[in-house]
Amino acid sequence: MGAKYLSSVIGEENIVCSDVGGTSFDAGAITAGVLPIDREPGFQDMYVNVPMLGITSIGAGTGTYIRVDPQTNRIKLGPDSAGGTPGPTFMEAGNTTPTINDVNLLLGILSETNYLGGKVKIKKEASYKHFKEKVADPLGLDVYGAAETCLELLNVIMREHLVNSLMVGHDLREYVLLGYGGGGPLHLLGYAGDYPWKAVCTVPHAGAFSAWGGACMDYSHRRHKSVGAVITPDLDDATKLAYLQPVTGTWKELEAELQQELKEEGFTAEQISISRVVYMKYYGQLDDVEVESPVDNLDTAASMNALIQAFEALYARMFTLAARPNVGSYHVTEVCVIAKVATVKPRLRKFSLGDRKPAEKAFKCTRPVFMRGKWQDADIWEMESLVPGNEVDGLAVIEASNTTLFVPPEWHVRVDAHDIYWLTRRGS
Repeated sequence: MGAKYLSSVIGEENIVCSDVGGTSFDAGAITAGVLPIDREPGFQDMYVNVPMLGITSIGAGTGTYIRVDPQTNRIKLGPDSAGGTPGPTFMEAGNTTPTINDVNLLLGILSETNYLGGKVKIKKEASYKHFKEKVADPLGLDVYGAAETCLELLNVIMREHLVNSLMVGHDLREYVLLGYGGGGPLHLLGYAGDYPWKAVCTVPHAGAFSAWGGACMDYSHRRHKSVGAVITPDLDDATKLAYLQPVTGTWKELEAELQQELKEEGFTAEQISISRVVYMKYYGQLDDVEVESPVDNLDTAASMNALIQAFEALYARMFTLAARPNVGSYHVTEVCVIAKVATVKPRLRKFSLGDRKPAEKAFKCTRPVFMRGKWQDADIWEMESLVPGNEVDGLAVIEASNTTLFVPPEWHVRVDAHDIYWLTRRGS
C-alpha cells in the first residue's frame, strides 16, 4: 500500500515491492497501477475465501540460520530464522547458530558500534567464534571467504524468487524495483543483480515502510461474489445486456450490504465512497484481471462498451499485445464492491535540491569491507545527514538508525527531491 502511494508520486505504474525483514523475504508486484489481490489465498494446505493482497514470501531474511549439512557438507540457509529474538549471535541473547546478519557484521557491512543507532550493543567476536566453529572450519574455508559465500547465496535465493517466481511472464525492463524493510537496503543491490530493471530505489524510512504503508490506506471493506457472464460477438446488444444483468444485480446487492455494515460501524453515507469492480478475461484464457468499472450499471449498450473498453485498455497496459486474442469474446468471472472511508494520510514532501556533493558532516569515516575475496575501503555515510540532491558513489555504506544501505563499487546513489534513493550503475 505504501508502494501504491509512492507510485503516484514518482509517476510509475509498475513497481516490484520487496521487503527484507529478519525472518522472510516478501514480494509483490503492482502492474499498471493495479494492486495484486489473491482472492483465495492458501493457508495450511487449504484455500481461504478471504481476499488479501497478493504477496509471496520465502524464508530468507537477516536472521536466517546458516548451517552446514552433515550429509552433503554444503552450506544450508534457513528456512528457519533467529528473527529479532533471540537474534544473531552477536546480540548474545541465547542464539549460538550463525545468521546472515552475523555475516554482514563480519564482512564489515554492518557497524559494530551503530547497530540500531547504537542503542543495542553487539559483539563481533561472538559472530566470529560461532561462524568459524560451525561453518568455516567444517567446510575448510577462510572465515571471510565463507561469510561472503553465504551472503551471495542468500542474495541468489532472493533474486531467483523475484525473477523466476513472482515476475514470470513480465518484462523486468518495465518495472521499478523498490526495496524496504530493515534489511531491504542492505541486500537490495545484491538481489537486484544484473537484471535489467527499469530502475532500483529505496527510501530512508525503509525500516518503517510497512507501517508507513498502513497509514497510507483508506478504511475499506470489500465483498466479492462469483458470477458467470459470457458475451460473444455473434450476440446482439440486447442479448449481451441480458447476459450481463447478474453483474449489475450483484453490485447492488453487495453495495447495500457494505453500506449497512459501515453505517453500523459509525460512518455516514456521505463519508462512504463506492467502487464497482469486475474480474474479466478474454474467453478461453486462464487468468482474469481486476477492472474498476467506469459505470455504475450495465443497462445500455454504451455502458457495456465503456466497461469492455476499460478492460481492453487495462489489459494492453498489463500484458504484451501479442497475448491479446482478436475474438471479441469476454468472460466475467467475479464481481466486487469496495466501500471506502477516506483517512488522513502521510505525504511525501518535495524539497529543494541541494548540492551533488554531500555536506562534510554526512561523511563519517572509511571502513574495511570484505568484498569479492579481498578487503576494500568503503566510505561510510550518515543517512540522516544526506539531503535531496546529494549523490554518492560506491563502494559505500550509508547508515541510518533503522537500516543500512550497502552500495557496491559499480553502483551510484542519487537522492531525489522526495528523499527517495535511486540506485544506478556507474556510467550508465
